[in-house]
Amino acid sequence: MFDRGWDMDFKGFTLVEIILAVIVLGFMVVFALPRMISSSEAVKVSEAVTVLSALYHSQKNYYLDHSAYTDDCTLLEYSVPLQNFNAPVCDTADPIVSVERTTGDYTITVTASGVFDCVVAGTFDCAQIKRYLPL
Repeated sequence: MFDRGWDMDFKGFTLVEIILAVIVLGFMVVFALPRMISSSEAVKVSEAVTVLSALYHSQKNYYLDHSAYTDDCTLLEYSVPLQNFNAPVCDTADPIVSVERTTGDYTITVTASGVFDCVVAGTFDCAQIKRYLPL
C-alpha cells in the first residue's frame, strides 16, 4: 500500500543499537557492582559482630567470676562456627576478643570497654568495614 523506501524484513540490530546497549550495560556494571560487593561484605561483618558481641559478654561474665579475662575461648561456653572468619582469639589484654577474615584482609577486634575496631593486615581499606561496626 504505502512504500516507505525500506525493506520491512527486519533481520538484526544496527551497529549503533549494539554500541548503545553495551554502553548502557557498562554503566549498570559500574554503578551496581560496588554496591553489591559492599553489601555482601556488610553481611560478613555482621556475622563477626554478632559472634564478637556474644564473646565480649562472655568475657565480661568470666571476668566477674575470676577477676581476669581468659585467653582460652573454649572456657567462655560459647561456640558458633564462623563461615567467613577464622576461629575467634581471646586474650587477657586489649583487645580481649578478635576474629580474622578468612582471606586475611582484616581483623575485627573488641576491647574490654566494648569498642569494636578493624585492623588492617595488608592493603585492605578498613574505612568501608568500620561503618558497619557498632559505635
